[in-house]
Amino acid sequence: MIGPGQEVILTGVFLAGESGSASVDHGLGPVASGQCLTVAPVASTTYTLTLTDGLGGSETRRATVQVGALSLLAGAPYGGGSQDGGARRARFNLPEGLASDGAGTTFVADTCNHVIRRLAPAGTTTTLAGQAGARGCVDGTGAEARFNRPVGLAWDPGRQVVYVADEGNQAIRQVTLEGVVTTLAGADDGTPFADGPLAMARFSDPAGLAVDPQGDLVVADTSNHRIRRIQVAAGRVGTLAGNGNPGTQDGPGATRATFAFPCAVAVDEDGNLYVADTGNNLIRQVDATGNVTTLAGGGTQAQGSVAGDQAEFALPSGLVVLPGTQPRTLLVADSRHETLRAVVLDPFEAPRVTDCVGLCDQTGATDGDAASALFNQPGAITLGGGLCLVADTRNNLIREVHANARGGYDVTTLAGAVSRGQGLADGGPAVARFAGPRGMAFAGDRNLYVADGGNGAVRKVTPQGVVTTLAGGPSLPLPAPVGLVPVPPSGPGPGRLLVASALGPALFSLDLATGARSVFSGQPGVFGSATGPPPASTFQSPAGLAADGEGNYYVADVSAAVIYKIEPGGATSLLAGQVNQHGNQDDPRGAYATFMAPLGLAWADHALYVADPQGQTIRRIDPATTAVTTFAGLGGTEGHVDGQGGEARFNGPSGLAADPEGNLYVADTGNHAIRMLTPEGRVTTVVGRPGQSGFLPGDLPGLLYRPAWVAVQPGTGALFIGVPEAILQVSFQ
Repeated sequence: MIGPGQEVILTGVFLAGESGSASVDHGLGPVASGQCLTVAPVASTTYTLTLTDGLGGSETRRATVQVGALSLLAGAPYGGGSQDGGARRARFNLPEGLASDGAGTTFVADTCNHVIRRLAPAGTTTTLAGQAGARGCVDGTGAEARFNRPVGLAWDPGRQVVYVADEGNQAIRQVTLEGVVTTLAGADDGTPFADGPLAMARFSDPAGLAVDPQGDLVVADTSNHRIRRIQVAAGRVGTLAGNGNPGTQDGPGATRATFAFPCAVAVDEDGNLYVADTGNNLIRQVDATGNVTTLAGGGTQAQGSVAGDQAEFALPSGLVVLPGTQPRTLLVADSRHETLRAVVLDPFEAPRVTDCVGLCDQTGATDGDAASALFNQPGAITLGGGLCLVADTRNNLIREVHANARGGYDVTTLAGAVSRGQGLADGGPAVARFAGPRGMAFAGDRNLYVADGGNGAVRKVTPQGVVTTLAGGPSLPLPAPVGLVPVPPSGPGPGRLLVASALGPALFSLDLATGARSVFSGQPGVFGSATGPPPASTFQSPAGLAADGEGNYYVADVSAAVIYKIEPGGATSLLAGQVNQHGNQDDPRGAYATFMAPLGLAWADHALYVADPQGQTIRRIDPATTAVTTFAGLGGTEGHVDGQGGEARFNGPSGLAADPEGNLYVADTGNHAIRMLTPEGRVTTVVGRPGQSGFLPGDLPGLLYRPAWVAVQPGTGALFIGVPEAILQVSFQ
């Protein structure tokens, strides 16, 4: 197993020893028999060589080059993401919409990935339309199409399309089974409401959708407080109920009745319409004449079997009519109560609400029977999977509810993965918890030290992933620790560690043996930009740290937008940047250059490198002349482009680390990727996939979610990555 970008030699050898040529995929040219071909893959790659003997014969050989592997060292990585694949491999990012075609296929509005996904009965997930992480409003096929926060879905069996409430685009879109996307109605042009022909109609945050028995599409037009009807065949949009004023008034549909942010709708076989009136915490009905009545809600009881007007809902956001039930029954996702509840509509009695699945007001992701299953803001519900499928939004899961042999219901996870959550817990890899790891550094004791920003602590992680808290925490926190850099030991013992406390605002020295802290530079509680010998210096928000091996330390002050140098005697001076002047200006005189918000620092190849996440660049400072140049990226221009120097694009580059060969690794946070810069300025992506996020261990490139910091282990060259809830490791040998 090699490191990303490391050269490997492939040789074309013929069994018969005849002359010929070899061709290799991935755009590489031919190679003669016995000669060598050099490749430098940045991810595990299989090369196929087709060898011909000059006499009409040929043979094929394959060579697989393994490039690193991503694994979890400690913590609980975020379960959201955008990965297709089998049930355990699939990842979602706050899914809010579901629809079933009645034949086993379920469609998912993967809201914060801006895509429409398709689930097979066993949970295998594929992307039907859109590109993960890329928002927009583009009609087209498959990955060419763009959505912006799709939330509601409905399946039209007659037209064989799935309708999409594309909330961010204020539009209703439709997608065929081949992934062809077209806009049916609406546009984001600043007009919040209009009935009329499809091309003229306008919506305001459309959410819930349902197809009625006539083939018309019903829309919960959330921020217009209306229920709309799209007559697809006639090509017109009209208002079915709601006069546009928020309220709880029952009565004639479009004149008197009022709603407040309705988010979900469902239709029964008789054409009766049911509405989750989310802002009012009510369940309403709209009959065939458009008359609105309140069925349930407005009470004070969130669980048990109660009369409809005594039931209390908390942001009901999904509902479905259960088929074949007598009396007719609605299933409601009572989102903030974390349960599914049944509304029983007996024609001879008042509506009644009963518990169905989940534990009221208890959040989690536990599978099990109805009395023990846990959800985290369940949303959309669709028929299928036994009883129904549920978009368990905050868990990033699709859950399945089905009957069990005991006459009740069980909940299982069909697809997705859930994060185990942030926290402060010491222990082994599966027990430890973090809350926003930032700076990371190795010290002489071979342990990894982590600035756990959300916990106000510095944590020690052994090579086996065992975590202990060295300093800080709830009792005596370090205010927002960010940067770390080791101080070489002057005698026996592991030495010390410098910590940049962004809200200190100061640099602290930690004894690695005892955790005792002392002020190294700056004045705790005093914000400023003073330079000079200690204790005169002050900082605004010290963040990244680096050392040059000659006793000098460098500090990135993210708020002041400058880089400071601290000499061995402790004197602080301005190295580059202008205090409180933000920009992307290079200059041969460091004091005339500007930074936007410098964050990560690394020392490599006798120079200081700066990650400027708001500037979208990696800058280089020559310490001898203080000259500041842009090493990679283009100031103020975000994106994801590999390439040479200024051709490359980043999206919020944060942490930096250097390996012994002078290569830089960049935590490209917004791109969910780790990028590598060679000493010549060539940028390649080595971990993660642009536009996709989550945690996918195994062969590179894997998946990451918002990596913030990186560290390179001395000796092994292994790469360590800090993500919001965990520490990950990339091994190259």
